[in-house]
Amino acid sequence: MCIYFKRQSLQYGVSINGFDSWRTLTAKGMSMKRLRWFKMAAALSGALLMLLPSDGQADGQSPALVNVTSDPSGAAIYLDFLPIGQVTPAIINVGEAASHDGFGMRLASHVITLKKTGAVRPSPVWVTAVPGEAVTVHFDLVPTVTGTVGVVTTPEGAEVFIDTADTSVGVTPLQVGNLAPGSHTVLLRKAGWLQPRPITAWVEADQMTEFNVPLAPTNAARFELNVRSLPEGSSVYIDYLPSGEVTDVVVGWLDAASHAGPASHTMSFWDPATHVRGLWQSASHTVLLRRTGALPLAARYVPEAIGVTNNILVNYADTDGDGIIDADEVAIHDTDPFNPDSDGDGLNDGDEVNVHRTNPKRADSDGDGLSDGDEVTVYLTNPAQADSDGDGYSDGEEVAGSYDPNAESSHPFAVSDFDRDGVSDIATYLASSGTWSVIVSSGTGTQTRVFGYAGTTPFAGDFDGDGQLDYGCYDANGIPNLVTPGTWYITASTAGFRKFVFGYPGTVPVVADYDGDGRADLGLYDQNGIPGLVDPGTWYLMRSTAGFRTLRFGYLGATPVAGDYDGDGRADIAVFDAAGIPGWAYPGTWYLMQSTAGFRTFRFGYPGVVPALGDYDGDGRTDVACYDAAGIPNLVQPGAWYIMQSEVGFRTERYGYAGTVPVVGDFDGDGVVDIGCHDPILGRWYIMQSTDGHTVLDLGGNGAVPVLSPLY
Repeated sequence: MCIYFKRQSLQYGVSINGFDSWRTLTAKGMSMKRLRWFKMAAALSGALLMLLPSDGQADGQSPALVNVTSDPSGAAIYLDFLPIGQVTPAIINVGEAASHDGFGMRLASHVITLKKTGAVRPSPVWVTAVPGEAVTVHFDLVPTVTGTVGVVTTPEGAEVFIDTADTSVGVTPLQVGNLAPGSHTVLLRKAGWLQPRPITAWVEADQMTEFNVPLAPTNAARFELNVRSLPEGSSVYIDYLPSGEVTDVVVGWLDAASHAGPASHTMSFWDPATHVRGLWQSASHTVLLRRTGALPLAARYVPEAIGVTNNILVNYADTDGDGIIDADEVAIHDTDPFNPDSDGDGLNDGDEVNVHRTNPKRADSDGDGLSDGDEVTVYLTNPAQADSDGDGYSDGEEVAGSYDPNAESSHPFAVSDFDRDGVSDIATYLASSGTWSVIVSSGTGTQTRVFGYAGTTPFAGDFDGDGQLDYGCYDANGIPNLVTPGTWYITASTAGFRKFVFGYPGTVPVVADYDGDGRADLGLYDQNGIPGLVDPGTWYLMRSTAGFRTLRFGYLGATPVAGDYDGDGRADIAVFDAAGIPGWAYPGTWYLMQSTAGFRTFRFGYPGVVPALGDYDGDGRTDVACYDAAGIPNLVQPGAWYIMQSEVGFRTERYGYAGTVPVVGDFDGDGVVDIGCHDPILGRWYIMQSTDGHTVLDLGGNGAVPVLSPLY
């Protein structure tokens, strides 16, 4: 046996006793520990270590799964002619799936067959399993026609096994019927004689395929094997039949002779030596090892060298205890057999390959900004999927913003985030010209666009659910002979332009996600009502998933303050009455109709304050807040903020002055809403970021109003 290394990249290939079926595999970036492992393997195999150029690459792989079904179901499943204790239908992990092993040995494909009492014996299926994918194999156990094989040996009395290696069907001479048309594998053995090669026989409908295999005495030409495993003690199967031996062991009873059936116009196998076709022929000898607790290995083809001892080494050793044997770590996954967590992400290599289907060489397999280990153990997200809840935001973005990466409706997009980077942008709308101006936090400068006209009210929301805010404007009054009252205009980033009528004069838009599907819904609030027709405080909602809804919740003087006050991902309808009604409603009264927590009312505010909603403590719930720009002489200074945080409690700030309006948003992207104010005369924004501190930006003026997306 020879192991070949490439000096520059420490790649290797293997050749055993001159047998030319070897391949090149990659061990890129191999440490000296790995090189030491190869030297150890070479020594155990009696190998010669050599250096020469070779190329190739392997990467992290996942389980090779096969979905086995049958009609009828309930058939016992055999993998490599051995029972596995499962019945159809079942998905099985066939284990090793490659053309060669880590030492260059040529591997046989896995073979699956079934056995069911009273049913036809189907033709075995040789499967090429693909790591990370599930291959489906279906068996029809009720064919309308069958065939027969007639097995003869010289001398007679050899045990016969057909398509399974656990139970003999009799001794030669023997006829076995009820076989589905197709190829079948016949295994033979007789004590005191060399074991013949497996026979592949083609069975045709209503025909008998008969063959005679001459058995060879023990002094005939034979193959001798030195079968080893690390560690020792693996059960050895020769041609899939149990040998009764365990590793390490020398096996010397394999007949080297090959045989094939006579020529016929219906023959189905090509014999390259005689250039005729036959109904049966010998196959290569194989060695199969099984070990309790280890995944199945593929059978190794026996090197056909006569007069020498052919070495076969299977390394079951798992030095680092990560669930992957050392040979596969080096040859297949390119991981470190001395480090259970090769990429340092908190998951051992075996779990990454066999359980989570992540890359054991990449700490963040899905590139979402979270390590695979944190996704599994901390956030309970899918480490192989960047957006576990499919809401358009990566798991890393949601975690950074203190949102739930497992709940599609939990991400209440950063207020006024037009570039979808998780940071609020500043935006204004000039109704006289319908001009939008936006300074995005990603640094692409001021963006302007015309969408609207005089008399319209601007709004922003994600109406197509792609995670990016869309522009919109609402015309409550309309234009005689031109625009119907209650007309909405939306330009969605994915769905394109939309226009429809929903509303009437006197209503104001209250855009929010009222049904929790991750898309902004149309909402209207009529504070004044229409005498004899509409009660004051009437709401109209057109929800993208849940449909239309109307209700009365409010009264004359109460303004809408929709927000997710109970943190269930759905916007709640709510109103705030700053002035109050003498003898009936106290000034600063809030009324909330929470979608999960129900009705709630309380006092927080006084005449002259305006609501400034936001999630100020980052717990996913809308907090009530008020802003007093003008203040109260000798009592309240101008620019006073009052915030009642749902998690952290009450706080007050002074930030602003008379004539400014509140603007809130997550301007530093930390998942917590920041306070700010806008001077409509100067067009100046003052922002106090929770992590980055005070900043001033100029945008607006000349009557332009700030635009904030809804809180949901």
